[in-house]
Amino acid sequence: MGDFWWMSGKKSWKPVAVPDAAFSWVPFTVQKKGRTFRINPSFDLLARSGITVTKTYYVDKTNGNDTNSGLDWAHALKTLYEVNRYRTDADRIYIRAGYYYYNETWSWPLNRNIQIIGDGGVYLTNDVGNEIGAFSASGNHYVATVGGSRTVLVVNDRLTLDAYGAPTRLVKKASEAEVDATAGTWWQNGTTIYVRGFSDRAPDTSLYYTAVAGNIIGVTYTDRTYYLENIILLGGINWVTSAPATAANLYVKNCSIYGPVLANGQNEIIMQDVNVLPTGPTGDALNYSPAGGGPPSNVAEINVKAHNLSSGGSDQASTGHLATVIVRVGGEYFDSSGQNIADVSGCKTWVLGSLLHGSRTALVGFYSGGTAWLDSVTISNNPTDIQNEAACATYVRNLISGGHNIIAGTLTTY
Repeated sequence: MGDFWWMSGKKSWKPVAVPDAAFSWVPFTVQKKGRTFRINPSFDLLARSGITVTKTYYVDKTNGNDTNSGLDWAHALKTLYEVNRYRTDADRIYIRAGYYYYNETWSWPLNRNIQIIGDGGVYLTNDVGNEIGAFSASGNHYVATVGGSRTVLVVNDRLTLDAYGAPTRLVKKASEAEVDATAGTWWQNGTTIYVRGFSDRAPDTSLYYTAVAGNIIGVTYTDRTYYLENIILLGGINWVTSAPATAANLYVKNCSIYGPVLANGQNEIIMQDVNVLPTGPTGDALNYSPAGGGPPSNVAEINVKAHNLSSGGSDQASTGHLATVIVRVGGEYFDSSGQNIADVSGCKTWVLGSLLHGSRTALVGFYSGGTAWLDSVTISNNPTDIQNEAACATYVRNLISGGHNIIAGTLTTY
């Protein structure tokens, strides 16, 4: 009793009512304390995925062997490729720490619902660096032979990071002489590759070479559910169905994705504690849309951090299309060539306790082509904070903004 007066004066977490019936699908309660938001701590994304597990395989690059059974850590497989290609009864894959090159991961997807869970620092990559021969010094740069007739598209440095923690891209040049003259560059001529890193060190495994466009995981089946946890993807996710889907779902937890996520045709997508930091020249970081004629996609982003390094004029950190219903809680969307968030074509959007800043070309923090509710959202370092398409509605409360420069539509307090 003596401590009750002190406890009663503290703020507590309170549930936040959904602003519209369109969000009745959301499988967690949003809670608020002051200007801080969270989802209810009891929410379990793995349980939400609803995947029935009857067969589990184990992958350990260091100690595994692809001739093993793969049914426990003592008999682990060596490559994820072995599971994807030959162990197609898998419902769950555990992967131990390691750097898995493209030819150790490819042959996606398994034609079934599956959980893929990392144990430690698991890198799944589209890096073909293990197909590049030994480098030899030549002037200021290094030269090697590219195996398998690979055409390298991008070279990134995992040790030289940008301000937001993304690997820095080396600049492609047009001649060996140009590479020799400038640090942080590369060029390929036939089967020969020329590299001069940022620090002039000899090329090592911290450089990764993308010769397969963009994606680590590509899924085209209509009704499949994937769950990813504790994984670093050096490359993106391309999850596209061409027909309306009623049971195609994507769940991602505690992952870093250095590539775009394209989730079109999904029934439900939930991203929790995820960094999406593409290093490609163009493309949105997160892009959602239903399949042709299908029902709206339902999307939740929980503590998502997303930007892109695109040089394009209209590439967003996160964008929804065609009446997608999206809730974003506690995220950060920034440093994008286009609007930081742009939801168009009748989307319904609910953004809580998030930070939007640094649109580089479109110069717009939040763009709405539907109906939006913004609660305690901070929009900064964008000359235009919010832009509505004609006849669209944006409702706000506790908005923290750099000036409320709205060039179309109006704001309504709710």
